[in-house]
Amino acid sequence: MAEQLLAPRWAERVRRDVVRREPLRALPDGARIAILSDAHGNLGALEAAAADVERLRADLVLVGGDMTQGGCRPDGVVDFLTARGWLVVVGNSDALLLDLHEGLITLPERFTWAGMAAHWSLEQLGPKRIEAMRAWPAALRYELPGGRSLTLVHATTWSLEDIIWADTEDAPRERMLREADSDLVVYGHIHNAYHRALGEGLVVSVGAVSGSNDEDTRPAYTLLEVTPDGLTLEVRRVAWDVGAEREAIRASGMPDQERVLSLIARPGPFPVRSPSGPGAAVHLPWAGTAGGAPL
Repeated sequence: MAEQLLAPRWAERVRRDVVRREPLRALPDGARIAILSDAHGNLGALEAAAADVERLRADLVLVGGDMTQGGCRPDGVVDFLTARGWLVVVGNSDALLLDLHEGLITLPERFTWAGMAAHWSLEQLGPKRIEAMRAWPAALRYELPGGRSLTLVHATTWSLEDIIWADTEDAPRERMLREADSDLVVYGHIHNAYHRALGEGLVVSVGAVSGSNDEDTRPAYTLLEVTPDGLTLEVRRVAWDVGAEREAIRASGMPDQERVLSLIARPGPFPVRSPSGPGAAVHLPWAGTAGGAPL
C-alpha cells in the first residue's frame, strides 16, 4: 500500500464512481480504444503520444489520470485534453493539487519540495482549469461487444493511491474485477505496462506517457481492439523530443528544476515488457485466458 497523502474524500469518490452504472456508454464491435495515462505535466510527451493515436485513428481515447502535476506545462496539458474532448479520470497527483488548493491537506515536512512544485502548478493552472479538473470522475465504464464491460480507474477500484505492481499477487486484481463488476479493468499509476488474465476477466496497466517505469524511456500507451470473442492489446511506444522538453523546463521558472530534469527519460527499475518497436499485438480470447502474461 502506498503512503496515503490525500484527503479521505477520494476513497469514497472512487468507490462511488466505480459502482455507478449510468450512463453505460456502448462501443461497437471492432472499436479501437487508445488509453493514455500519467503525462504529469509533460506536454511534449503527450503531444507525441497523441500524434500516434490520431495517426492510428482510434475510435475512442480515454485518459487514466495523473496528467497535471510534475512537469512544467500542467496548463498546456489540460488545454490539450479539453480541446480534444478526451475523457479523463482523476489521478492521485491531480487530486493532490485539488486538495492543496482547497486547503484540505498539509504535506509532511519531508515533502516540502513536492508542496512547492504543487503550488507552482496551481498557479499555472488558474481557476478555470482547476474547475475543469474537479469535474474529472474517478472511474469510467463502457459496454463492450458481447455483453461485456470495461472500467477505467487510475490506481484501483478503492483508492487513487494504492499500488498494484505487475508482480503483486493476484488477490487485488481479483478484487478490482469483482468491485467493478467488469470483464476488463484498466488502470495507470504504476508507469509500467502489463496485462494479467484471471479466468475470463482481464486487468491491464497501460504504461505512462511520461516517466515510463521500465528500461524503455519513450512515452507509452495502450491500444485495445474489442470484439465479442476477445481483445487485441498493443502497448505503443513513441519517439519524442526530449531536448525540447528539457529546454521548456529550464525556461519555465518551475521550482526544483534539477530534480525534474533528472527524471526526464531516465530508465526505470523494471524490464521492458514489450518489444523495442511498437508493442506486439496480443489477442486474448475472453474464454480460457487464465494465466495471462506480462507484455
